[in-house]
Amino acid sequence: MESDKEFKLDTLARELKEDEVTSFTFKQAQAWSDELGWTAIRPSIVIAGLKERGFTMVERMVEKKIRTMNSNPHDRWQASPSHGGGGGSSIGGMAGREG
Repeated sequence: MESDKEFKLDTLARELKEDEVTSFTFKQAQAWSDELGWTAIRPSIVIAGLKERGFTMVERMVEKKIRTMNSNPHDRWQASPSHGGGGGSSIGGMAGREG
């Protein structure tokens, strides 16, 4: 007998094929995972199950951050990667104390 997980995935795959869907996104996999009673945070069961059944997942594009001369990322490590940070060597001898 087929497991409950496999039955749910077969049903989902059948519905998608009826709608002539051949690919899906991560966001769709999250929604289907939630509908089927699994976690939407990590929809790996749905992704793996649909890939096994011949569907392809459209990869998420990474959002590009374009900086200009006037932009400020509000992140000292991104703004100046050579910045040493607020470590012990930079605070020694502060406020008139010997370092």
